[in-house]
Amino acid sequence: MNFGFSDTQFELAGALDEVLADICGPGVLRAEWENPGSRLPAIWTSLGELGLLGLVVPEDAGGQGAACVDVALMFERCGRHAVPGPLVEHIVVVAPAVGGEDPAALLPGLLAGTTIATAAEPGRDEVRWAVESSAVLMPGAAGWVLAERPEALPAQRSVDRSVTYGTITLGEAGVTPLDGYTFSPAIERAAAVAVSAQLIGIAGHLIRSTVAYVRQRHQFGVPIGTQQAVKHKLADAVIALEHARPAVYAAAWQVDHDGATARRDVSHARVTAAEAAYLAARTALQCHGAIGYTWEHDLHLWFKRVLALSTAWGSMKFHRDILLREILGQEASATSASPPMANGQSHGR
Repeated sequence: MNFGFSDTQFELAGALDEVLADICGPGVLRAEWENPGSRLPAIWTSLGELGLLGLVVPEDAGGQGAACVDVALMFERCGRHAVPGPLVEHIVVVAPAVGGEDPAALLPGLLAGTTIATAAEPGRDEVRWAVESSAVLMPGAAGWVLAERPEALPAQRSVDRSVTYGTITLGEAGVTPLDGYTFSPAIERAAAVAVSAQLIGIAGHLIRSTVAYVRQRHQFGVPIGTQQAVKHKLADAVIALEHARPAVYAAAWQVDHDGATARRDVSHARVTAAEAAYLAARTALQCHGAIGYTWEHDLHLWFKRVLALSTAWGSMKFHRDILLREILGQEASATSASPPMANGQSHGR
C-alpha cells in the first residue's frame, strides 16, 4: 500500500480545522458540559453548512460521497477540537443509511444539522441514546430500523459530560419504528475508523498543548521541559501517536477497497489509536502536575473524551480478540493443512 493525501484533501482538512477553532473552543466545550445541548445546535448547523454532516452520503442524494480515508482525515480534526455530540453515529452510520434508502424523508434535516441522529452498536442489548438526538438507527426483529426518540428519556451523564444519554430498548413505550434501513459490516468498520481518527486527533492536541506548557512552566529557574524525564515521557507519547496514525489511515484505505484484511486492520487501528490517546492523556496529566487535576484547567475536557471513546464501536477486548483470531488463524493456515482455528472462526460480536 502506497498512498498520500491530495492537496485538496489537506485544504479541506485545514479549512475544517480553522472553522472548528472558531466554533468549538474550550469555552464552548465548558458551556456544553455545564448545560448540555446549549451550544450543540449552533455547532451542528455550522457543520451542516460546511457539508461535513453529509460527508459520506452519496452524491446523488445531496452528500459529498467521500471515502473512508477522507472520513479519517476529517475526524482527526474533530478529535483535535473535541467536537461534542454523536458525530460518528450521525455522519458515518445514520446519514448514509438514510440517504441510500429514503433521501426525501429525514435526510435534509440530517444534512443541515437540524435533526441529530445516533445509532445502536451491533451486539448491544441496550442503546445509549444521546438526548440531543431525535432519531436512532438500531436493530429490530426484522433488521435494522430507524426509530423515533421517546418524549420522556431519563438522562444520564457520561464521563465526558458534553454527552448526556439515555438507555432504551426497541419496543418499549414511546420507541416507534419508522422504516427498515440497511446496516452493512462496512459501515461498522467505517465507524470504528472514525472513532480511531478522533482518538489520534485528541492525542495530537494533548501532546502539543503539553509541550507548550512544559516550555513555559519554570521550576528551579528553568523550564520543566528541559528535564530529561519529561522529554522521555513526551517522546514515548509521540512515538505511540506516529505508530497509530498510519494504522488508522491504512485501515481506512482497506475499508474503501474492501480489502481482505480490512477487519484485522480496523481492529489494529482501533487498539493502537486508543492506546496512543490514553498514553498521551496520562502523560499530559503527569507533566501538568497538580494543575492538570483541577476543574478550571482545560485538560480534563480532552482526557475524559478519551475515556468515553475508548469503548465506542467495540471495546479494546473486542478488537484485541479479533486481532488474535485473525493473526492466529492466518498463522495456522500457513502451517497446517487443516487449521483448527481457521475453520471455526466467528467475528460477530
